[in-house]
Amino acid sequence: MLCGSRPVLRRSGGALPATDTEVYVADTMGELGLLYRCAMFAFVGGSLIPHGGQNPLEPALLHCAVLAGPHTENFAPAYAAIFAAQGTGLVSSAADIARLAGRLLRDPGEARAMGDAAFRAATQQGGAVERTLIAVEALLAHARA
Repeated sequence: MLCGSRPVLRRSGGALPATDTEVYVADTMGELGLLYRCAMFAFVGGSLIPHGGQNPLEPALLHCAVLAGPHTENFAPAYAAIFAAQGTGLVSSAADIARLAGRLLRDPGEARAMGDAAFRAATQQGGAVERTLIAVEALLAHARA
């Protein structure tokens, strides 16, 4: 695959990024944490089409700024919090991704600040397991009574 004259590589094809790699598509399971740690920002897929989007908390919790399309229904509260904290991140097309990615590549300080903002927003989204355990314990206590 080519994007202009620079290659677009897919991880599922076994490719590793090179110095001339413009886009690296991370489409495998279990490896995103490492890639998010290396990246300043990530476009979280499944969101330019009516798929509902993927989990934005994973990159955000690793200080990686989050970009995504308008179809984020599966994680709507998390995306809303992250985009509000970052001040941007919602894109509607490949051209929008390219513009925002270009801006962040030209200004790594902005990308770092967005990643830190995403982290803060993501940490405020946590606690579901603890809240669920409290609710289950309350239900069990009521059932015993």
